[in-house]
This record gives sequence, C-alpha cells and structure tokens, in this order.
Amino acid sequence: MQIVSLENTSYSEILSVFNRAFSDYFIPVSVGIEQFSNKLESHNIDLSLSVGAFENNELVGFILHGVLPYIDKKIIYNLGTGVIPSARGKNLTVKMYNHILPKIDNNECEQALLEVVTKNEAALKSYLNSGFTISRNLMCFRGKLKSAISNDDYQYRSLTDNNWEKMQSLWDTIPTVQNSPELVKNRQCELTQIGAFRNSELIGYVIYNSQEKSVMQLAVDKRHRRMGVASSLLSQLKEKNEITFLNIDKKQIGITDFLQHLGLKLFIEQYEMVLKF
Repeated sequence: MQIVSLENTSYSEILSVFNRAFSDYFIPVSVGIEQFSNKLESHNIDLSLSVGAFENNELVGFILHGVLPYIDKKIIYNLGTGVIPSARGKNLTVKMYNHILPKIDNNECEQALLEVVTKNEAALKSYLNSGFTISRNLMCFRGKLKSAISNDDYQYRSLTDNNWEKMQSLWDTIPTVQNSPELVKNRQCELTQIGAFRNSELIGYVIYNSQEKSVMQLAVDKRHRRMGVASSLLSQLKEKNEITFLNIDKKQIGITDFLQHLGLKLFIEQYEMVLKF
C-alpha cells in the first residue's frame, strides 16, 4: 500500500473512487464530474494537501482537504474521507492522516475540521486515533415545508451585498464550515439570498442553495422572533419540493423545534471534530 498526496491524480479518478466509497454509505451518494468539480473548487480543495491510498497503483482511499478562512482563523477542512469496500479494515484513514498531518501542520493553519456521521463508529474511531476531538453535535433535517404563520409587516427583498458584520450580529452560534461566509462567497452563483427589513434595517435573512436544495443560513434578530419572520423568509423561496438544513447545532433548540414544527424530519446526526495544531 502506498500513501501519497493526490496532486498527480485527476478529478475523474478521485470521483470514481468517491462514488464507490459512498455507494453503501448511510445515505448513498453518487455525483457526476461537473457537480464534483464545482464542490472541490468551492471548498478550495488543494490536492497537494489531500492524500490517497494506492494499492497496485490503483486509488482505493482518499482524504480531500481544502484551505479556508473560517470566521477569524485559517483552517484545513476535510470535505470527505472515503475507502472502497474491498480496502476497508486496513486502518487506511489513520495511515493517510499520519502521512499528511505534518504537511498540514506546516501550512500555517490553526486547526483541522471535519464532520462525521455519529453512527459511523469506524470512521469516528479513526479520527479519534488521528488526534481529533468532538467539538459539537449537529443535526440534519429535510422535508417539505408546511404552511406557517407569516408576517407582512416586514419587507422582503433580495440581498445583493452581504454585510457580514450585521448578519453575524443575528447569529446564536457560529455556522459550520459548510454554511460559513466563505462558502457563501464561493458559491454565490448557486444561491438565493433574501432579507427581512423593518424601517430599512435588516432584521433577518435566509441563504438558500438552489442547486442542492439546502438552506445554508437562516437568522432573525432576537427582538423580532416568534413573529413569523423566519417562516415568511422561507416562504419567499417558493420551494415546493423537499429542502434540507444541514449541520444545525444540537444546542439550538429553538431552530430545531421550529424546523420540526414546519414538517421537516431529522434524518441524520453528525459530530463536528477538530484537531488543533
């Protein structure tokens, strides 16, 4: 088994192994080359800091890493770790991390971050053995939105410029990497962004990825909650199909109760894990 960086490996070769690795996952995943390429580019994936396991010159496992600004620090983010079924049970995740961590540590990043499904005990054990610790419990919801109380006393219009200082003042907790301002910036062409205003003041907003049918951020000023603003923002999306909320901090009881009230169901839980350098 050879462990090396992926800098000389093509997207198409990585994608082939990606789809094989996730074909029997908790939620089976299969993507095409365009979607895969867009995902890697939006997450600033650096193949020189990503790593693969090769058996007889064939890629059988990988870790995809991107360097991202995250709130007030520079991090390495693990977009995905995968091993094809026939190569499992060989401790490849730990071996790949043992190979790549020294290079990451010298890259002026403060920490590495990833998410792992709580039921994935093998992956969780590998990350713990690689030095990661659990930082947050996350919940993922999806479903069709029920009609809910709306409030027309506010004005709703598209956001054309992100005033992050103002928007962050509406947060209860820092969003995960997948929903962070940097990813919003990198995925602008895929997004619908709508603000709720009262007397020209932004008091709430929603950021929705129309390609992935996923809400990246939803926030309302504490002084204007329980007035139908959040449900009004969601109704502005005019999305009639199933939508998803990924990686909601489990401590945010208000938003989790709100989503379930709107008819969304919890479909998976994850741990956010961190490795500080």
